[in-house]
Amino acid sequence: MLYVDPHWCVTFASDRLLRMLNVEAATYVGRDLWEALPSLCGTTYERQMRATMADGAPRSFRVDYHDFRAHGWLDVRVARTTDGALVLEVRDAGAVSRAEREHGRALDSIGEALFVADARWRVTYWNAAAERMSGVARDEVLGRDLWRVFEGADGTPLNRAFSESMAH
Repeated sequence: MLYVDPHWCVTFASDRLLRMLNVEAATYVGRDLWEALPSLCGTTYERQMRATMADGAPRSFRVDYHDFRAHGWLDVRVARTTDGALVLEVRDAGAVSRAEREHGRALDSIGEALFVADARWRVTYWNAAAERMSGVARDEVLGRDLWRVFEGADGTPLNRAFSESMAH
């Protein structure tokens, strides 16, 4: 995490960010953001950060970060605080992708059918056992409304049980 005051001075850099980028706090803290990160100048990322500073709307982007200490893809979310400063939440996109793949492999290894639906009943996860047991491929169900995938289940005890669980 990086905090940038309304005058573009970096006032804080989290230990986690410093470790991820393999730098000391003095690399950023107390410096003008554009001097600390000159590779951002003139880019769409600079325009997005300036827009967030101006209008307060949060924005997100992925940066290909490379210097002699660290490199990789970073997911950045920029938000403006009530006092006009910016908060940059920075995550290692590669680490997130690796963790998601490992998580998916672990869930796929479960012998029981497992799926996840969001609050609007869209299927967000469908493991390999769910594919085998239902005969419905993951690609056919992800992002779709669960009750449209299984139209015959509407009004059944299963539908009522799921609806009650979702409500609570």
